[in-house]
Amino acid sequence: MHVLYAHIGLFERERVKQTDKLMAYIESKIPDDAPLILASDFKGWHRSVHNRLTSALGLSEVYEQQHRKLPKTYPAMLPCLAMDRIYYRGFRLIIADIKSGSAWNRVSDHCAIAAELQLPE
Repeated sequence: MHVLYAHIGLFERERVKQTDKLMAYIESKIPDDAPLILASDFKGWHRSVHNRLTSALGLSEVYEQQHRKLPKTYPAMLPCLAMDRIYYRGFRLIIADIKSGSAWNRVSDHCAIAAELQLPE
């Protein structure tokens, strides 16, 4: 099982380079059949990073799989941008949820995404 976390930059050019490096790492170091979790603040509210990760690497996003839309996580006080994501492959999704509210707003300016995943038997 492989678990990766990244914090992608704010500017488009930076995001493209970082995503290229991240994808190259996954493609060269992690076997296609290995279970993988990739979580990040992708700053990709426009879906370009999302589309690349799902099509090129065969990843699924937890919240989108359960709710048919990407999770709006920023800003935590009034989430309107889908910036944070948890991608996976090689697992069965049990549940995905966004953690928000006053207690969570004190922890971060982003809402948290929580997911329960199960390895196949």
